[in-house]
Amino acid sequence: MNYAHTLNHQSFVHHATWGEGMKINLKVINRVLVLSIAVSFVWYLASVNNLAVKSFVIKDLKASTNEVASANKSLEAQVTALSSYQYLNQKVSELKFVPAGEVIYLTANNQLFAKK
Repeated sequence: MNYAHTLNHQSFVHHATWGEGMKINLKVINRVLVLSIAVSFVWYLASVNNLAVKSFVIKDLKASTNEVASANKSLEAQVTALSSYQYLNQKVSELKFVPAGEVIYLTANNQLFAKK
C-alpha cells in the first residue's frame, strides 16, 4: 500500500492539520464563511432599500419645495397688490377716514398723549 491509500478520507476532508496538535475544522470554516456571506447579503439589501427610500423622500421634498416656492411667489404678489398706493387710497375712502390735521403731543407725568 502506498501512503495515499492509508490516509483516512473523512479525516482529510473534515480536518486538515495545521502545525503540531492544531487541527482546522473545514466544516466550521465553511459554515462561518457561508454565514458571513449571508449576513453581508442581508446588510447589502438593507442598505439598497434604505437608499431607495431616501431617494423617494428627496423626490417628495423637492416637489414640496416647488409647491412652497410657487405659493410664496403668489403671496408676495398679493402683498404687493395690497400695499399699493391705489389700494390703500381706495380702502381709506371706503372706511371714510379723514386726514389728521396738526397733531399736538401733551406730556403728563412723563407720559406722552396725542391730541387732535
